[in-house]
Amino acid sequence: MEFTAEKIRVLIVDDHPMVIAGIKTFLAEYPQIQVIGESINGKEAIERAKTMLPDIILMDISMPVMNGLEATKIINKNLPTIDVIILTMHDDKEYIRQIFQCGAKGYVLKNAPQSDILKAIESVFRGDAFFSPEVSKVLLEEITGERKKPSEVDPTLTQQEEEVLILLVKEFSTKEIADKLCLSPRTVEKYRQNIMDKLHIHTSFGLAKYAIKKGLIIV
Repeated sequence: MEFTAEKIRVLIVDDHPMVIAGIKTFLAEYPQIQVIGESINGKEAIERAKTMLPDIILMDISMPVMNGLEATKIINKNLPTIDVIILTMHDDKEYIRQIFQCGAKGYVLKNAPQSDILKAIESVFRGDAFFSPEVSKVLLEEITGERKKPSEVDPTLTQQEEEVLILLVKEFSTKEIADKLCLSPRTVEKYRQNIMDKLHIHTSFGLAKYAIKKGLIIV
């Protein structure tokens, strides 16, 4: 795992003080993470996000006053530089659909290993998405169960673009992709933008979905 010299500023949002305390204690072991605040509901989270401007928000779903889904939607619209990771006990398909409609970049179950929280924070900070393995399983079932509409026309990616896409979906960093393909990081970023423009896809989840449908990634 590559660590950034810059501290990742995190806001924790949960209506259970013990949950917040547990997460803070765990993250305190990692110098690259700085917990800058906490909130007990979605409305308070929005206000704190405006003033504190964290890099990442760990957001529960079920909270009083305003739930995490509504708060995530508002933050994603009005504070687009802040990424939200949902941290919850809910793992059913409907919640997962709603979460991505709200613009969350990650989904970690509270009963998952605590290390998943760290992985999620670092992955999302790098610009990637992160899902607990249990959530990924549900997502893949949804994706592989879909059928392509007859009217869909697949845009054509070059062989190099497909190679970059595969590595992006596998969550390799720009530098790692550049090293593997003997390219410059700037060229990798150009390929990444070309891929997104061609596919009209601008999220890591969307790219993963496309790669699975095309058979570029075997699940």
